[in-house]
Amino acid sequence: MRSGPPIKEQPQDDLPDDLSGEPPTPWGDLAHAARAYWARTQPAREDAARRYHAFRARTRWADTPLILALGARLALFAVASVAARFLAPHSFAGNLNIWNRWDSLWYISIAADGYTYAPHAQTSVVFYPLLPLLLLILHYPLSLLPFNSYLLVGMLIAWVSFLAASCVLYRLTLDRFGQATAYGAVLLIATFPFSLFYGAAYTESLFLLLALVAFYAIERERWWLAASLALVAGASRPTGVFIGVCVVAAYALDWYRTRHALRRDVLWLTLVPLGTLAYLTYCAYQWGDFFAPMRVSDAAWRRGSLRLDGLSQGVYLLTHPDTWLNGTDYKPLLFGLYSVLALLFLVSLPVIWRRLGPIYALYAALAILTPILTDDVMVSVGRYLSVVFPTFIVVAHGLRERPAPRDALAVAGAIFLSLFTIMFVLNFEVY
Repeated sequence: MRSGPPIKEQPQDDLPDDLSGEPPTPWGDLAHAARAYWARTQPAREDAARRYHAFRARTRWADTPLILALGARLALFAVASVAARFLAPHSFAGNLNIWNRWDSLWYISIAADGYTYAPHAQTSVVFYPLLPLLLLILHYPLSLLPFNSYLLVGMLIAWVSFLAASCVLYRLTLDRFGQATAYGAVLLIATFPFSLFYGAAYTESLFLLLALVAFYAIERERWWLAASLALVAGASRPTGVFIGVCVVAAYALDWYRTRHALRRDVLWLTLVPLGTLAYLTYCAYQWGDFFAPMRVSDAAWRRGSLRLDGLSQGVYLLTHPDTWLNGTDYKPLLFGLYSVLALLFLVSLPVIWRRLGPIYALYAALAILTPILTDDVMVSVGRYLSVVFPTFIVVAHGLRERPAPRDALAVAGAIFLSLFTIMFVLNFEVY
């Protein structure tokens, strides 16, 4: 039998590199490198995922206050923009500039041009330096934008401070009273009729944040933090000293209850007055008058010292409601509403003492009574009441099992809040 010709073997070098049958591609090496990198970094990705889930587990509670606070601010900004555009189209200056009103103008002028002082004229020395200093520092990165960078920074500070304050308020209340009360407290403060200033270049949001974190530190006996925040608050506004008073009173009360030997942490209390003293020292150096803010406030702004005219006006408006309910001028109506709110907040003081303790009641009493007892008229009272957070806590606690009245109160507050916001951006005297 004749055999066939021998089969010639193919050289090894001629065999294809890819035995799968698919033709090689120029991306093969890159895909192989990508798969190798993906496999090599898998432990790091899994560790990052575990860290993220652990972080979310610790901070998921903050979702509720952030949503409430941000939702209120965005809705109010939209209401103000639409109202200003359609109700005053000829004077509409832009969605941001409509918020450049009243005290915002003073703070921005200080940041841009510095302080002014005249003993018997309304000058900027009465406005404390914390917010203007922040405006001056933070406006530089935004100065190239086609906006008023000072105003934009002032509003960003207010928004961010309010979001942070809402989280601290929620946490502070959650730890003591539970979720229902914490939710109600943030809801009520976000829809308070004069919470519009939490979105303007005012000090309200910043001051509220400092006050809440200081009380959070007091609750945990972190005296260094509480005293440091009192220092900063003292440079934010004249009433910033109230936080320092509460920190010192809280430390004294803790010592009285425990009768412990004085520890070294008592030295932190020396920080409390330094914020206010630093600004007054600057006034003494700049103008030779240590009490320049108080002197100008009393002589030109007709506030700052003990006066009974504002209290007398409030009592009169409460006992003669027809004088402001039936009138055509909006100012008596506004002052009448201030008087009613001040009375309701004063009524909450015994409940604050019982539910939260004497230090919270002290803060609330100082914050409520000061604007009433140091001004000729009931002006700006609603704005000062907006930072009395203990009242919002006890009201929310009282309505914790009655969501319908709580939500109705929030809706009514939101309606008035929208109205006063429109008046503010249209340059009515809501300040």
